[in-house]
Amino acid sequence: MRLSIAAFLAFFSAFSSALEVTPDSPCASKCIDRNDGNPSWRNQSLTFNDMLPCYNWEYSGNNSTAAALKFASCQECQMKSGWRHTFVDNGTEYTEQDTTWFLFNNKGVVDWCLFGRFENEENKNISSSSIYQRCSDSCSKIRSSIDYNIKKDPGGFDFCEHNTNANFTSDAESCATCLYANEDLTILGNVLTTVQDMCEKKPGRNYTVPANVSVYAAERIQLSATSSTASPTSSSLPPSANNSSSGLSKGVIAGIVLGALVAIILVLGLILLLLKRRKNKAKVADVPKGEGKAAPTTLPPDYQYNSVPVANKDRYSYAAEAPTNQAPIEIGGGRGPSELPAASTPPARR
Repeated sequence: MRLSIAAFLAFFSAFSSALEVTPDSPCASKCIDRNDGNPSWRNQSLTFNDMLPCYNWEYSGNNSTAAALKFASCQECQMKSGWRHTFVDNGTEYTEQDTTWFLFNNKGVVDWCLFGRFENEENKNISSSSIYQRCSDSCSKIRSSIDYNIKKDPGGFDFCEHNTNANFTSDAESCATCLYANEDLTILGNVLTTVQDMCEKKPGRNYTVPANVSVYAAERIQLSATSSTASPTSSSLPPSANNSSSGLSKGVIAGIVLGALVAIILVLGLILLLLKRRKNKAKVADVPKGEGKAAPTTLPPDYQYNSVPVANKDRYSYAAEAPTNQAPIEIGGGRGPSELPAASTPPARR
């Protein structure tokens, strides 16, 4: 028994710095050590917990580790390669692809760094980890999901919605928020966000991220399917995204501005018209009562009406003219009511 265990450890010690990769993949040289094995063999690339980096400082800087640098190089290559290989082993046909191992290795980082597990591998001191102490409450909902069949079904997506009481795709958001709140855990947050994005897209042979996105750099990433989780500032987006975010072309904006100016001019004209009408009404209201009526006409003393011809009337219709030779009529005692002048003669009878 001791010999078999020793042989087992000796066999895998040579591949302790390897990461899972598809046989004959163009990424094999980045994921395994050629000096220790044949890249065409399936069992030459095996991922163990000592190849799963957790902190930003492991990837860059003076304290960076060879394991983290290799992990980033291998994973970036597998994400872009889309390599697929079908082979027969002991009469059974197998198909592997780099997208499968890209997902598998990222899931391993999340499971190991947050919960101290990688299926049968275990960190019994995980509770003393600073990551666990800071984010275990926020990440507890994905605990059962991320480890579900992690090695038995490395390329499957059953883990995304396998638990009826929890859902990795939606529950990963609160966990990523906690990781991003800590400056030394940005890359771990990016890895979790990438796994969440793959749950959303469920890619086949090819999986791509925006050209400007680097999952393994200490900058928070933006992925289309996880925009609510990862929301960087607009400066981190490509120029085309910033230009299209407004959703309006320059011509449309110019039309809107011109229409607004025309509307303002019309409103001002209406206001001026109303003010003018109000001013005119005020002037009419200031005129004294009766001022607008015609005053009675006063005729001068020597004014004469025009004559109106009337039958049997010589000049005026309102009075008969007295004869010019008639003497004034006098009324006195002893005389009759009237006295005719002596010179007058009665009219001749016919």
